[in-house]
Amino acid sequence: MTTARRIVAVTALSLPLAVALPALADTEVPTLHRLATADTTDVVVARVVSTSTVNAGTRGVDTRVELDVVHVVDGALAAGGRITVSQPGGRTAERSLDVSDQPLWTVGETYLLCLGRRADGTFSLPFLREGQFRVVNGHDGVPYALGFGDR
Repeated sequence: MTTARRIVAVTALSLPLAVALPALADTEVPTLHRLATADTTDVVVARVVSTSTVNAGTRGVDTRVELDVVHVVDGALAAGGRITVSQPGGRTAERSLDVSDQPLWTVGETYLLCLGRRADGTFSLPFLREGQFRVVNGHDGVPYALGFGDR
């Protein structure tokens, strides 16, 4: 998908929010611009199945998020598949690591995600919480993608 098509596809999902809440429209422009970079390999709508934290050796602690892919906006993933997002930070019985700007996850919630594919087969959010948009249904039944701070 070309840069312009990728931005249009994500903008289409975010447009109802921009129309309904004009004051928040400007908050998503930097994120939409960044979607065009090579750091984002896949853009999907996915539902959180589970979260866990693991000791990551010298890196400290990682949080692993299992998600079911509901819809593919861009990239090689398939709807119906399961992916794992791995991000630094979290708490285990032995260790704790807080990393600013990491996205927060809620089991059962659906998100529009701008993902980067990692060498180990998992994914990351190259732009941290700016690459995560919670999907909610509006009063009109139309799904809206809410960026960080719009919760």
